Amino acid sequence: MCLESFIAESEEEVTVHEGDVVTVLACFDDGWWTVRVRGAEGLCSGDFLDPIVPAPAASKPPAPAPVVPQQQLPPPSQPVPQAVP
Repeated sequence: MCLESFIAESEEEVTVHEGDVVTVLACFDDGWWTVRVRGAEGLCSGDFLDPIVPAPAASKPPAPAPVVPQQQLPPPSQPVPQAVP
């Protein structure tokens, strides 16, 4: 996000205004950044910008385990014989 307005002074630079949210395309060791703002791309001094890091995407909770119905046993066709003492 732009902290303070930066007015372009060459064709390579892009004007950004305080509060503009820009997309950073590249950062260079000399402090200049290539940015996109309002459809325009160009250089802007990094001194005028404060990076906004997007929050990580919320992870989805694991899916619940499938419910497996208990196996239904068929009724016995005949009673089980009892042992005689």
